[in-house]
Order: sequence, then structure tokens, then C-alpha cells
Amino acid sequence: MIRLFFALGSVLAGLAVAVGAWSAHSSALNEIQALWLEKAVRYQIIHALALLATSLLMASHATPSKTAVAAGVSFLGGCLCFCGSLYVMAFSSIDAGLVTPAGGMLFLLGWACLACCAPKFALDRQVLCRLVLRL
Repeated sequence: MIRLFFALGSVLAGLAVAVGAWSAHSSALNEIQALWLEKAVRYQIIHALALLATSLLMASHATPSKTAVAAGVSFLGGCLCFCGSLYVMAFSSIDAGLVTPAGGMLFLLGWACLACCAPKFALDRQVLCRLVLRL
């Protein structure tokens, strides 16, 4: 799961940058579509970075905690539901607005799970060196 979360976090961050750059220079969007894309890109990049942080947290332990795995899965699900629904509404005439709050709840759950991992996480120089060498 560590490598999967790291890879997906990297891909999600890259896609957010690409969509953000395209939407900033596109004249094919109306004002509402541009706002939906801006919000989707912002939340996607934040939670892609959170997913990367989760993977690094998991890599710092010999056995990743279930709470950290739950945080990563929640961030992924939140990106899919929250950002995905905003992308669907921006690029089509489908009203996916009912899915958006579910994605927001998954984001909140991910942050709560990550906060629960904090007491177990202590990063020292040896752990940091091991992390860098492992990736």
C-alpha cells in the first residue's frame, strides 16, 4: 500500500497541475465551470499531498497501521467522489452534486485518521535516512 499511495498521490498531484493549467488558459469554460474546476484542482492537490504524506508515515513503520491505511483510502475516495463529481459537472451536463458531500466526508475522515496516527509517529534522523533509502 505504501508504494501504491505514493504513486497515486504523485499521479493525482500531476493531474491536478495539468487540469489547473489547462483550465487557466481555456476559453471554452463559462464562469461556473471555471469555479468548479478551480475548487476540484485545489482540493485534489491538497489531498494528493496528504496521500504522499500518508505513504511516508506508513513507510516509517515496520508494519503500517490500519488507521494510516484508512486515511489513505479515505483521501483516495474523497478525491474520486469530491473532485470527480466537480469534474463531471464542469465537463458535462450531469448534475453530480449529490456525490460531492460524500467526498467531503471522506476527506474529513482521512484527516481524522491521520490525526489518530500522530501519537505513534516519531521521526528521527535514522528513520528519515531509512525512508529516503527505501523509496
